[in-house]
Amino acid sequence: MGALMASITLLEWALGGGATQSADVFGLCLLIVTGVAAATGIGVLAAGLARTYAQAATYGSGVLLVMALAGGIFFPVELFPRPMQMVSRITFHYWAMDGYVTLALGGGPIDVWPHLLVLGLGGVSLVGIGGWLLRRRIGLS
Repeated sequence: MGALMASITLLEWALGGGATQSADVFGLCLLIVTGVAAATGIGVLAAGLARTYAQAATYGSGVLLVMALAGGIFFPVELFPRPMQMVSRITFHYWAMDGYVTLALGGGPIDVWPHLLVLGLGGVSLVGIGGWLLRRRIGLS
């Protein structure tokens, strides 16, 4: 994720575009790390629930795609009806995307602390639950 963000920034700079202000790098790094932790948590939970590798890949991809659709990755959440806007807040994608927008508009780490909290705690929780399910299934606990 870090390499992707850096390459997009370099490409934008090379093309002469870009905003007049840059996003807070520390906040961006924190958001990337917690976003990756949340996605990893979903993957570990899928592995813990699945019986085969194919099931784990299907579960993980399916859940991430639905969360991306509901969380505003493909369309801005503001275009959704009000009830769907509330549902989108249960997805990690919403919190990551809203955090990126907050940083792009000049916010810093203090402005995205709720995003970092949701993504970080969600990732750690899902890794813990998924790891426990996986160890239980293979007989390690």
